[in-house]
Amino acid sequence: NHTPSPIQLLDFIIFIFLGGISKIMQLIPESKLTFNDILSDPRCLEPMKPGDCRNYVVKWYYDKNGNSCGQFWYGGCSGTNNRFETEKESCLSVTHDFIYKSPIGHPQ
Repeated sequence: NHTPSPIQLLDFIIFIFLGGISKIMQLIPESKLTFNDILSDPRCLEPMKPGDCRNYVVKWYYDKNGNSCGQFWYGGCSGTNNRFETEKESCLSVTHDFIYKSPIGHPQ
């Protein structure tokens, strides 16, 4: 029974990581978001804001800097119009192709 050295383990992890990244990049096409797409829905230009209340529900938003869509915890009031009910309403209608971002933990 051979126990790999820390260097061998690190090499294996790097190999798997780089191989995984290249496969993911092949599966996710570049977004085709155009200026006309942004103009057709001005909500895309607004920042995502979770709002001031604490009645948290998961919503979708468009991240113009990352040209991607993701989920966030919306507090139930205030915020901006860059807030969508479903993935299809936000991502597929705005970017056509998208990268998924999930919300991090439940807000306290």
